[in-house]
Amino acid sequence: MKTKKLTAMLAVCAMSAFAFAAAVHAEGEVAQIDDQKYTTLQAAVEAAKTGDTIEMIDNATVTANIDIPSGITLTLDMNGNTITTDPVNEERTFDVYGDMTVTGSGKITCTSYGVFDVKEGGSLTIENGTYEAAGYRRGSGGGATLRTRPGSITVVKDGVTIFNEISGAVYSEGDIELGACKLISTSHNGRKDDDEAGLYSYCTQILGEGELNGTTVQGIQGGLYVGGKATINGGTYTAADLTDGSYQGSKAFYGLYISNGASVTINDGVFTGGAAGGNYCVLNSDNDTGMELGKSIIIYNGTFNGKVGSKDSDKKVAAYGITAYGGTFTEDPMYFVDSSCVSMQVNDEGEYVVIPVSEKAMDSGTYKTAVGDDDTYDQMSLFEVSTVPNSVTYAVNDGINSRNFVFDYAHVEGITKLGLIVTDIPDDTNVTIEMQGGQNNG
Repeated sequence: MKTKKLTAMLAVCAMSAFAFAAAVHAEGEVAQIDDQKYTTLQAAVEAAKTGDTIEMIDNATVTANIDIPSGITLTLDMNGNTITTDPVNEERTFDVYGDMTVTGSGKITCTSYGVFDVKEGGSLTIENGTYEAAGYRRGSGGGATLRTRPGSITVVKDGVTIFNEISGAVYSEGDIELGACKLISTSHNGRKDDDEAGLYSYCTQILGEGELNGTTVQGIQGGLYVGGKATINGGTYTAADLTDGSYQGSKAFYGLYISNGASVTINDGVFTGGAAGGNYCVLNSDNDTGMELGKSIIIYNGTFNGKVGSKDSDKKVAAYGITAYGGTFTEDPMYFVDSSCVSMQVNDEGEYVVIPVSEKAMDSGTYKTAVGDDDTYDQMSLFEVSTVPNSVTYAVNDGINSRNFVFDYAHVEGITKLGLIVTDIPDDTNVTIEMQGGQNNG
């Protein structure tokens, strides 16, 4: 009996030793394709056939940029490992001419330049992982961690982090789709090169066509720049100063900067500007040499913490190129609210809420919502005015109490609809709202 037990124990130990041996690779081997192992990632890529998966089996150092050839499709499985690009390399880690997918929740760093350059005709999908760079190069694209060229396709999925210390995280001239990933840059105009010229970049720049779906974009010099076409479906877009005391004053400019005849559709998102940019969270500008204002900026929803518009006073109406059909604003959006909507100060923070109204509610009058589960309803009253004054008084009466509400507006010439919403009215109470007139102070 004892002999049988001992034999069984030896068998288990032998199996465990075999399993351990199968996981061990020779010293210096960093990647494998199926059972074939390679001492450099470059050698693995050169040996790869279309459809192959290169699996990292150890950390690796890259000393020359690696081409993913045109006509080949491959997957790089990081397997939790790290690829470090040696500082002597003055190019990005990967030049992607073919079709490349990166997975395996690893990390790629480049201390002298960026990580990916997706060339014309190439495609890149980043499924997970962290990608960091700290290089800068003057000219188009700078030292962005992820650089894409016209005619390329790039997808960055949820959970990915892309960071750059000195330049931008993403510079895209191709088609790019960004999920709920984090794009972060600490670039700002306080950095100087050896000639005392400024080193700075927006965190993310879209010059081709881009879709951002819940993306976090945070920079100092600026969050998101659009000079092409972009659709923003949620996320946060922020210009925020460092708090480590590395410089004095504010270096933070714009949450979203639009120029170069761009088209931007904002379906949702939170936008925050910085003090260095005059607290513009969204700026449509032609201040840069040779640039023109964005042509079409449509806002359907979102939260806008700061100013929205153009800095130049002579561009306050049509030249803004901005139309709002919804959203919450800390600054009065009256100049660019669509005529089918109303803009009102309705919340406790004094923010302006743009409310789209149905076709039946486009005329002046009172409109009520259905009574809700809490036995209350909301009521909106619209008033058409020929000129928006600086100040308007609304008288609200519930049959027992009467109260006046005074709201300040931006002065606008032309027929416009103003309104007031009263919320949480008990279902057995009738409320009347009257506009008592306005005052124009200049």
